[in-house]
Amino acid sequence: MPVYVTTIESPLPPSEAEKALRAIIREQRTLSERVSDSFSWGSQGPPFEGTIDGQRFRIRRIIRYRNSFRPIIRGSYATGPAAGTELQLTMHVNPFALALLIVWYAVVLGTLANVPADWSGWWFIIFVPVVMTLGAFFGEAFYARRLIRQALER
Repeated sequence: MPVYVTTIESPLPPSEAEKALRAIIREQRTLSERVSDSFSWGSQGPPFEGTIDGQRFRIRRIIRYRNSFRPIIRGSYATGPAAGTELQLTMHVNPFALALLIVWYAVVLGTLANVPADWSGWWFIIFVPVVMTLGAFFGEAFYARRLIRQALER
């Protein structure tokens, strides 16, 4: 399962860091809000949705397109070096998307067992989904990390 673990250090004290995080995180949207947002263009409001509970949070980036491998971000923050704040982030794929990928590989590997050994297209069927998954996940993960870091630098 794609997982990305990272740390962000901020010069802000924890109370200010929490305010900065709350400014970029909105409450979970309802289904009707998600549908209506998918037809709108431009940036409207905070880039993340989720919850902050004490010094822990669970968020996802709000996107206006489909990406089943968009990371779920779990994080916590505490006093860091030099009276700043240190955020620990763990990003992982939605378990349902991972289950779909496992089913895909079970079907593919079962099919490849019946394919002639000299068939040269097997690598395409095996590696393209891996590259697509990693590209979709890590592209979103790195962008989310940058948005969080920028919010904590203000």
